[in-house]
Amino acid sequence: MDLIQKKIKRHLQTSSAQSLKSKRQGKFGEAKLFILQLLEQLEKEPENSFERNVMCEDDAAFILSADNLDRVETYLNRLAAEAEENKWEQIIPKEKLGPAYSNKVLTSLIQAPSQLHAREDD
Repeated sequence: MDLIQKKIKRHLQTSSAQSLKSKRQGKFGEAKLFILQLLEQLEKEPENSFERNVMCEDDAAFILSADNLDRVETYLNRLAAEAEENKWEQIIPKEKLGPAYSNKVLTSLIQAPSQLHAREDD
């Protein structure tokens, strides 16, 4: 290989590495944003050192290896599943209670004025 071919090969390797790094930074930044939103929604904090590193460490200091990005994705998926489960836990009991819940609300609204009058008479 002559000198020009070596320079071209080195340039392509550097460009390819920079492109990969850029893609990984984008993927990490997006995942971190979603994780932050989910942690706030769930009113949680990172539970272990890896999760704290993801959330608290400077993005530039986080090692963007394929393994670390897979672990970040797993963390994100776990939080998303937990948020979805919480959503259904809040919806389902109200649907199951449906008429009973509505009757209780109506009964309390009907009783409220009579209780108010009873207090005024005291």
